[in-house]
Amino acid sequence: MNTKAARLIAAFVVACSALTLLVGLIVRAPGFTVRSVPLYDAGVWVTNDHEGFYGRLNRAAGALDAGFFPPGSARKLDESILDVLQDAGTVVAVDRNTSTIYPVDVRTGVALADQGVVIADGAVLDLRGGTMAALDPETGKVWAIRYRSDVTAGVPIQLRDLAAAAKPLATLTQRGRGMKGTISDLAVSETGAVFAADVAGQTVRIEPGTGSNAFGEPQLGRTATRQAVSVTLVGPHTVIADPVARTVQIGEREPELVPGEDDVVLQQPGPEDPDLLVSTSRALFRLPIAGGAARSVFGAGTGAPARPVVVNGCGFAAWAGQRAATARSCGAGATTDQVVERTGSLRRPVLRVNRGQVVINDLADGKLFDVEERKATDNWVGLVRPKRAATDYQGTSKDPGDTTNRKPTVERAEFGARAGRMTVLPVLDHVSDPAGRVLAVTEVSGVKGGTAAIAPDLQTVRFTLNKEAKSGSFTFTVNAGGPSATGRVTVRPKSNKTNTAPTRRKSASAPLWTVPAGGVLTIPVLGSWRDAEGDAMVVESAAAPSASVQAREGALEVTAPAVPGPLEITYRVTDGRKRSSAERVRIEVQDPQATTRRPATTRPDVVVTEAGRAVQINPLANDLPGSDPTSAAPHLALDGDPTFTRSPKKPLTVVTDLEEGTLRVMAKVPGTYTIRYQAAYGTAKPAEGEIRVEVQEAGRGRTPLAMPDTATIRGLSPVLVDVLGNDRDPAGALLTVQSAVATPADSLSVAVVGGRWLRITPTGVETGAPPLVTYTVTNGKEVATGQVDVAVLPAVEEDLVTVRADTASVRTGDSVLVPVLDNDSALSGSALTLLATVPDAPAAGRLRVTDPLDPKLTEQDEIGAAYVSGQSVRYLAPSKVTAARTVNVEYVALTETGESASGRLTVTVNPLPTGSAGNGAPTPA
Repeated sequence: MNTKAARLIAAFVVACSALTLLVGLIVRAPGFTVRSVPLYDAGVWVTNDHEGFYGRLNRAAGALDAGFFPPGSARKLDESILDVLQDAGTVVAVDRNTSTIYPVDVRTGVALADQGVVIADGAVLDLRGGTMAALDPETGKVWAIRYRSDVTAGVPIQLRDLAAAAKPLATLTQRGRGMKGTISDLAVSETGAVFAADVAGQTVRIEPGTGSNAFGEPQLGRTATRQAVSVTLVGPHTVIADPVARTVQIGEREPELVPGEDDVVLQQPGPEDPDLLVSTSRALFRLPIAGGAARSVFGAGTGAPARPVVVNGCGFAAWAGQRAATARSCGAGATTDQVVERTGSLRRPVLRVNRGQVVINDLADGKLFDVEERKATDNWVGLVRPKRAATDYQGTSKDPGDTTNRKPTVERAEFGARAGRMTVLPVLDHVSDPAGRVLAVTEVSGVKGGTAAIAPDLQTVRFTLNKEAKSGSFTFTVNAGGPSATGRVTVRPKSNKTNTAPTRRKSASAPLWTVPAGGVLTIPVLGSWRDAEGDAMVVESAAAPSASVQAREGALEVTAPAVPGPLEITYRVTDGRKRSSAERVRIEVQDPQATTRRPATTRPDVVVTEAGRAVQINPLANDLPGSDPTSAAPHLALDGDPTFTRSPKKPLTVVTDLEEGTLRVMAKVPGTYTIRYQAAYGTAKPAEGEIRVEVQEAGRGRTPLAMPDTATIRGLSPVLVDVLGNDRDPAGALLTVQSAVATPADSLSVAVVGGRWLRITPTGVETGAPPLVTYTVTNGKEVATGQVDVAVLPAVEEDLVTVRADTASVRTGDSVLVPVLDNDSALSGSALTLLATVPDAPAAGRLRVTDPLDPKLTEQDEIGAAYVSGQSVRYLAPSKVTAARTVNVEYVALTETGESASGRLTVTVNPLPTGSAGNGAPTPA
């Protein structure tokens, strides 16, 4: 072999060896962990009580990139008490003002207001490791739920089982008389275990379950009694502290005393670590988990400490103060002081952690400090002001979390329908708007296979599928008060041989309802249900173990028991062919002596009118009452005049009737108008509501629009249906029912009553499908057709008459006619009449009148007289009343089969107007 060849071979061997070594190094090298974070949620969520705002800090961008006001309102400055819990894409907004928690959709950066849950006042909350837990320090109740901690797509957490009325998993000591301060505490470990303890020495640990069990059996334990208590977890190790006595107990060891003279603050739950971090107002301590005395690692604290955190092997701490102190302590290394750049002072610091990122957040004013980048980032002004400016500053929209001009998002929708039957299609189920604006369907086009019309409230589409059509379709336009979007709907025919039971929407909210003991609460439930065949639905049955419940017009009317506590209502829905599985509603019955008041819940209104024509609006009609045990007779009412944008180019006239709770609105220029109002309930804080008024050009349509109705017949009892209640004439003309027929003809007997109602009487003939009543309605010029779907259910075992309070006012010497039966009902649906001869009444046809302040008064010239007048009560006021006074009129509501109940009409008799008691001008109805 020559020299040149030998050199080539040697070089090749060396190269191969080097390559082999390199490949080996590559294979064996540990490399770097790749961390994948969705682009829409790469930050840490923070709060700002001064602005009343939640924000998301994008550390990569060094700025806040999303945020929202608490659902319901953008409050005045310094009125909010907010918090936020987070674990990767699972984020929960906490509003302490209303004791409500909301899941946050991190994809859109807003809270899901309709999925909010009312929790116990002052509840301790924690979220970590796939578990969120709550503790009520007043009752000792512990609740917990599981969520998917591995989800990165930001699937919102379901919070309903954390509601104050939900069934707790365990119960600790209830706060007794003289017990002050923190008597119980709760924490969640990084593996999702729940640990809680109280001052009486009770403890409970709840581990995540396996299979279909969310949690295992609660493990109860005992420990020493304490003056106060706080808890945390370091990996699997439980820690209980007495902040006042400055003692800390790790596991079953003897408590260690932390040096100093003020309260101790435990670290937030964290991963397993050799040490536990404890802060005082001056120092940061490390306590060995294995045992040993506390050692100070930082002594320059400046005030009230935040709870320390441990992330990636390093501990972080922060203190309030004019020159706020922060510290970083990593294992045995030296603890470093981190200067809070630019922000200077901290008032109420907390350490926020998400996806391994740590941010100091001053709750008071939202100041932010990135402990890794060592810089302040708090561009709240640039994020909050545009959102606040997009509203009337004194009154804001329902959920102004996103006020950009983005269009609503519309998904393709498919519904089922029975040929020849009017079907109400909830097309807005397939529309989302991150800004939370009030949506309205403004146009339908491209209709095939049937007829389509927009409902009067602009929220649904009425579609009638042709009998010979193989399918139907149409395009609809949805408007968000500015930007519009379109969507396509397909309607599939369903034969009478096909039927499935109604189901409740998975995304429907499950709020906690509150009512004082003995009070009456009406809960709307039917709006959350859907039927795959498009059949009309009714509430079939409802029951509660200790309360009276009646299904009425798609709602549950509950008369609460006299004993406070949680109450669960079970109900079922039917389409007249098949009933649903049982669904539950949870209610918290308040003690009559309770002082906690719940505000009303407003719901948006959409009203359509023509330019130049006044329309009367009752915004309280679809709002839900709050709860106020402190008021004798709380009720929904308008709290002052509404607010709206005033413009010379688009003038809007709004006349408020505070006594009736109505608004009379008129605009001369077509367009969209927004009115905001305050709904009061007793002495609770008023809630803000929003009305969207769509003013159309005059003369656009002349044909009435008749919407389908439902009627529930039980046994052979007749029912009276107000079919004109949801029908509309474009020009506001008076509508009258002309005729009505039933299909099959021998299934029902139908009669028109007063040109408005239909009296429907079953004949007892069985039909394969629910009977249908078709009626015609006219405005004097044009005729329209409407339908009533009739659900025939078994007769009730025992009929129940429910009477509701009525009120009226009248001048002295005058009379007033009150339709007292309009809001009364029978469980069977039977029509009610007034009993003409009432026991203890002065005479036949007369009713008993009493003065609650002086029951002995009986003369007509002292208290007036009341008479039965058809379905109403006529009251004649006495002629010599010099100061306002109140009287009660007792009446009896009666069914055709003899069931009855006594009702009460309360009448306020006012004196004639004088200089001190003026006379208000009448307003148009």
